[in-house]
Amino acid sequence: MSPSHEPATIYDLLTAMAPGRVMVELADGSARLTYGEVRERADALAGWLGERGVKPSDRIVIQVRKGFEEVICTFACARLGAVFINVHPQWKPSQLRYVLAHAGAQVAFVDPMLAADLVDEVDLVVSVGDRKPSSGASYADALAAGGQPPPAIQDPGALATLLYTSGSTGSPKGVMHSHRSLVQFATNVSAYLGNAEDDRVLGVLPLSFGYGLSQLLTMAKVGGTLVLERSPFAADIFVSLVDQRITGLAGVASFWAQMLGVLEESPRELPALRYITNAGGKLPVPLARRLHAAMPDTKLIVMYGSTESLRTTYVPPAESERKAGAIGWPIPGVEAFVITDDGRLAGPGEQGEIIHVGDHMMMGYWNDPEATQRKLRPCPALADRIGDEPALYTEDLARIDEDGCFWFLSRASWMVKSEGFRFSLTEVEEAVERTGLVGQAIAFASEDPDHGQVVDIIVTAGNSGAPDPVTLLRTLRRAVPRYMVPRKVHLWAGTLPHTVHGKLDRQAALRALGFVH
Repeated sequence: MSPSHEPATIYDLLTAMAPGRVMVELADGSARLTYGEVRERADALAGWLGERGVKPSDRIVIQVRKGFEEVICTFACARLGAVFINVHPQWKPSQLRYVLAHAGAQVAFVDPMLAADLVDEVDLVVSVGDRKPSSGASYADALAAGGQPPPAIQDPGALATLLYTSGSTGSPKGVMHSHRSLVQFATNVSAYLGNAEDDRVLGVLPLSFGYGLSQLLTMAKVGGTLVLERSPFAADIFVSLVDQRITGLAGVASFWAQMLGVLEESPRELPALRYITNAGGKLPVPLARRLHAAMPDTKLIVMYGSTESLRTTYVPPAESERKAGAIGWPIPGVEAFVITDDGRLAGPGEQGEIIHVGDHMMMGYWNDPEATQRKLRPCPALADRIGDEPALYTEDLARIDEDGCFWFLSRASWMVKSEGFRFSLTEVEEAVERTGLVGQAIAFASEDPDHGQVVDIIVTAGNSGAPDPVTLLRTLRRAVPRYMVPRKVHLWAGTLPHTVHGKLDRQAALRALGFVH
């Protein structure tokens, strides 16, 4: 695509590519669609929706099994200027209803089993699946009937999607991103990943997750292929990596732990796999080193971002050993800074909040101007650079080293003050995990009349079984200051809970143990 024809919307990403190139296929090799076929089906569906009164800015919820239908629905919405809202298939009906009501959705693409229950709640319900719906419309019939779509929208500033947060720390928020934001996101990420048209990325993550959506958009930006993986099992994923000649794979820390469990037990060659990436939460240094050892010919790229920023920093593969544990440098198209508590630009070693400036910031939170104003506001310390333009306050704490590399410290909400000392729950968790006596750890704080706050720790069994709390605490007393030593150890049987996107669900663990309600 020439510079004079830069894409205005994510639909333009689709139309810029040679129609005969394969865009998406199933990991089992049973079916594939070219860019031309995806465009043809998206146009037909957009026409059908338009003839039923769907207009630009209408909200459309998509909760379907991973497959071609979700991709086609997404691009049909983009052509119309409707707002697509991908909802994870594992979200419960109550969560789906929350999103439908909160977004004021006009259309819902859902499993036929849900369709009958939603016909009174949404203007148009479309069933996606083999079973014929008892009410509402059928996706297959809609696609077959088609319709003449209106001209594709060309406003890059138009709202494209609402990405709903997991809601693990409160009600889910609808994070608004424009077409410009998503196109720039795809452009910037594909640049530092070095993506090209011969890339074949395995889509393990869902499109409801910003990290998962990036797999689709980056491939569309360069003309690559997204291979949709439906199996959650590591053994099946390894088969797909080999059989489908996968060049790129994205995951979160819990995913990599599962993959390593199989790979270390049964080593195998992955000749096509050029890179793997981690985001959606910190990758522990021991886990990163195991990945390097198990896949020495594959580049590991650690990344940091949020639903609100999509992506902010990354660690280039050449620096992954020297900067183990860091979150890296700002990605192309983005500026990031650390601002101290007193409003200054932080110097090397100083702690402060990460401020994101530039491409692919969110437009705000849907129907929540108060929360939007807290997160998007001018930054006086950056006035000479951006004037009164809003910056994104991430509420994440970090420091920058002498090389300008960012090191994540904590969420601001995870900071604790005990006996007059301020520290992060993350620091406690990392110290506990470094003992080698536990698997995973979750630290939490409670108020204490004598100390201000005190910390408890929830731990899972390590390689040698469940830890002895007395031994664990004795080991910690030799490793950290007294005020950081947990008051009590709580043993958790099995695996700690995770969100549907694979992130550690702290709130669910605390609820299960009765510490929050």
